Amino acid sequence: MDRDADTRPASSPAPRPAGRPPVGAAVGRPATGLAADRPVGASSEKGGSAEGRPVVGRRAARERGARGRRGASRLVLALTAALGWAAPGLSGGPALAQAPVPVQGATCGARAEVVSRLKAKYGETRRGYGLQRGQAVVEIYASSETGSWTIIMSMPNGLACLVAAGENWAAPGAEAAEAPGDPA
Repeated sequence: MDRDADTRPASSPAPRPAGRPPVGAAVGRPATGLAADRPVGASSEKGGSAEGRPVVGRRAARERGARGRRGASRLVLALTAALGWAAPGLSGGPALAQAPVPVQGATCGARAEVVSRLKAKYGETRRGYGLQRGQAVVEIYASSETGSWTIIMSMPNGLACLVAAGENWAAPGAEAAEAPGDPA
């Protein structure tokens, strides 16, 4: 009978026979069959050596190169898609037909209520407007008396959101006439 078998606890594994550990096993750790246990260059289930020997030479380089090219092309595809979605004007393709979404935390309300409040509280009237991506109207409200100005974005659903506001409004004609160095 083996002398070590009597002193060893029942739960511990049997001692490994003397000699070389299995291919891919780390010293002091049993082999799990995972990729981390295989030596560098060893192939996985796909076309690898049945004995666990590393695949070397041209075949290994071909396998590594194919995996690298696939990964790089997937990365380029993902980046291109992200750029096209985040900044459709920069991607060169047509803009996605999406309804404009108000900025998180923006002050929004019914357009009629927002416009009446700008008129009552600040004396602002509409000075200009433009269409944004064919769906939202960007409007500029200003007051020559108070100098305040407000830019709102009105959506087709009747919602209007504050985009920007400020002071010291100057009408384009007045500003051009008062500009220093103007020959007029």
